[in-house]
Formats: sequence, C-alpha cells, structure tokens
Amino acid sequence: TNTCENCSASKYSAGGSDSCTPCGNGGHSEAGSSSCISTPPGHYWSGVHDLPCPAGTFSETGGSCLSCSETGSYSSPGASFCLLSPAGSHANLDRSSTTNCLPGSFSGIGQDSCTMCEIGKFSHLPGQEKCEFCDTDNAVVGSTTVAAGTDSKSGCVCPATKYKSQISKSNFK
Repeated sequence: TNTCENCSASKYSAGGSDSCTPCGNGGHSEAGSSSCISTPPGHYWSGVHDLPCPAGTFSETGGSCLSCSETGSYSSPGASFCLLSPAGSHANLDRSSTTNCLPGSFSGIGQDSCTMCEIGKFSHLPGQEKCEFCDTDNAVVGSTTVAAGTDSKSGCVCPATKYKSQISKSNFK
C-alpha cells in the first residue's frame, strides 16, 4: 500500500508530488516542510543553525563558505565577499585581516606581501604605498642607500668620494 510520508530535513514538498525536492543554494528546512528557508549571505547551514562564515572565507548567497583565494584578499567573519588589502598593507596568510607594511617597504592594493624599497629609496613610516627617493631636496641631494629596505632618511648616504654638506637656504636669493 502507498502512504504519504514527510520529507526529511533539508527537503520539501509543496504537495501533489511523488518525491521530495532538495533545498538548494544553502537553503534548509525541518522534516515535513513545504518550503525551504534561505541561509543569508555570509553564512552557512550547520545542520542546526545558520552560522557566519569564518574570517578568511565568504558566501555570496548563503550556503557553503569559500576561501578568499585571490591574491591580497581577506574577509572578516560573516562576509558575503572578500576585500582586497589596501595599499600600504598585505593580506595575512589566513586571509582574516591585513597588516601594514613595515618601514623600509611598501605595497600597492591587493598584495600578499610588501616589497622592500629598492636601493636609492626609503620609507620611514609603516603602511606606505611607495618609497621616497633619497636624491631629493627632501632627503640628501646626490645620495643613495647602501642596501634595499632602507627605513629612514638617515639611511640616505653620499656615494664614495662625496660627503654631506649643509647648504643654507639663504644662499638661494
């Protein structure tokens, strides 16, 4: 004999059907339901509750959480999309946050690491998106650095056979 049965959890039937339909896209239902409940974006269904996706992951439509895998991307808990690390910082390995570049280094938008300032340049503050040239009025005209990754203006030195002199602004009338 045929009998009418309840659909199991995460399946539904609106009636008039010989089968139950699975809830799609992270939807869920209790046993015996006639419809599914949608899991909100940034969340996943644990089998008991809608829970926020962990930091470093996202869910656009609700359902399974996907890793932030694009270079320089990260997310906080409950994210529906990943962000790109701002210039002057890099995404942490676990993709849950960003860290400012240290003095002597820089980065553009969406980076996984910071780049050391090249020889002849420096950055004296954390979180820089570019390095400054030593050979300017702002540092020491005609100077360079001994190595990459220079983290202060005092690292700008004159090349061999030269010395640093102080030029008075009053000489320029």
